[in-house]
Order: sequence, then structure tokens, then C-alpha cells
Amino acid sequence: MGQRLRFLRRKLGLSIKDLSPKVRLAESAIARIERDEARHQPWVLGKILAFLASNFKEAFPETNGDPYNFLIP
Repeated sequence: MGQRLRFLRRKLGLSIKDLSPKVRLAESAIARIERDEARHQPWVLGKILAFLASNFKEAFPETNGDPYNFLIP
């Protein structure tokens, strides 16, 4: 999961430093999630996914905004 979050964040041209204030999480928390180093409460992942999902079509225009093509190859 963390690798896919990192890929999507990078595809949007965001650094962890850029993403942190947008999702209101510490940079270290985002980095740990991306490295799959820690388990987090669902609400933590929800904050990141809600932001990234709203920008999914921008990152992957070829999917027409359908995240299933990205999440389930």
C-alpha cells in the first residue's frame, strides 16, 4: 500500500513536505506509511487517500478517473 501511495504522490508532483500540510499529518508519519514501517489507524490512511483520490484523474488521465485500473491491475 505504501509504495502505491508514494507512486501516486510522486505522479502528482508532490513531495512529502508538500503533502503534509494538505492532509494535516506529520512528514514523518507519511514517510513511515510509504515505507510500510508502521501500522496506522484507518483515519490516518483515510486523510491521505481522500486527498489523493480527489486528484486521481489528474495523475492518471488515461484511466478516466477510475481508480480500479490503478489499484487492481
